[in-house]
Amino acid sequence: MDKLKVTQFRATPKAQSKLDVLKKRLREGGVKPSIDIVLNTIIENITLADFDRLAKNLIASNSVKSQIMEMFNNGQLTQEMLDALKPNIEAREK
Repeated sequence: MDKLKVTQFRATPKAQSKLDVLKKRLREGGVKPSIDIVLNTIIENITLADFDRLAKNLIASNSVKSQIMEMFNNGQLTQEMLDALKPNIEAREK
């Protein structure tokens, strides 16, 4: 048997909320809930196509352009600031 590897991670509030729901469902099904069970089940059963789709969405949401647009939409940047940043954003995307 392969040696088990212990891994720690910091769950975002959204991820923690979903983990709590999943653990509750396991408890209702008579299974002792644990983060180990939840994460191992997800990782062991995710397809590479699903992972690629999720990774693509993650990359897009973390792009500089999307972060700057989010800052603009939240009022953290003015139109003038956005206009000044646009040439740099477009240059990075090439």
